[in-house]
Amino acid sequence: MNTLFTIDRIEGNLMVVINQETQDVIEVPHALAPMLKEGDVFFIEVQTSAQQSQIDEAQARLDRLKANSQQPSSGTVIDL
Repeated sequence: MNTLFTIDRIEGNLMVVINQETQDVIEVPHALAPMLKEGDVFFIEVQTSAQQSQIDEAQARLDRLKANSQQPSSGTVIDL
């Protein structure tokens, strides 16, 4: 679930942000989202599963390449 955050105020280069679930207050650089203004509500989405699936797909490709490639035996010199 995504937690909602509200921009309470902007102080210089920092946004003072309130976590709507816990009421924790954090400061976030305004440069990260310069289009936001006081009173705006936003959420942060983390997509770790997408990154893991990309790693898994890359590993599967490497495994297929290894399975279909001739592997050198010990002592064999490969000139690249």
